[in-house]
Amino acid sequence: KHYSAAYLLFAAFATPLVVSVHSVVSWDFAMSLVPGWHSTIFPPYFVAGAIFSGVAMVITLAIPIRKAFGLHRIITLQHFEAMSKLIMLTSGVVSYAYITEFYVAWYSNNDFERYQFLFRPFGQFAMAFWGMFFCNCVAPLSLWYKPLRTNIPFLFVLTIIINIGMWLERFNII
Repeated sequence: KHYSAAYLLFAAFATPLVVSVHSVVSWDFAMSLVPGWHSTIFPPYFVAGAIFSGVAMVITLAIPIRKAFGLHRIITLQHFEAMSKLIMLTSGVVSYAYITEFYVAWYSNNDFERYQFLFRPFGQFAMAFWGMFFCNCVAPLSLWYKPLRTNIPFLFVLTIIINIGMWLERFNII
């Protein structure tokens, strides 16, 4: 009884905390004059990215812990499938944010903004951009195939790829 009450209390406290922390950080970026940073899409984009990478990291850590401590009856395949569906959803939101950033840069008629967004895929750090795009937008599409959502070795590799992609995203932003 006490555990359930504490769990509910911490969940109620943590959810707005996650949203507010990532929104404030994104507003720090959005209020700057640096091309590529001052964008109103940053708050939901950062929150979705945090959930996306967080769920991927939970799966990355849960798989070896499940095996090491024999928790197969506690952390079931249904848990992995549910987390995989959350990855699919948040990957879609992050992919939409990437596309929206490019559209806004084009539509803004700001030469500096346009140059910044053309430099990412075709400039000196193009490999980082395309790696980010593959890891965060293309690789998670494999989860639409239901048997892969419960394939533990595949999920382990995919979640590591996603976390590499999220690191590359931060690299691209900075």
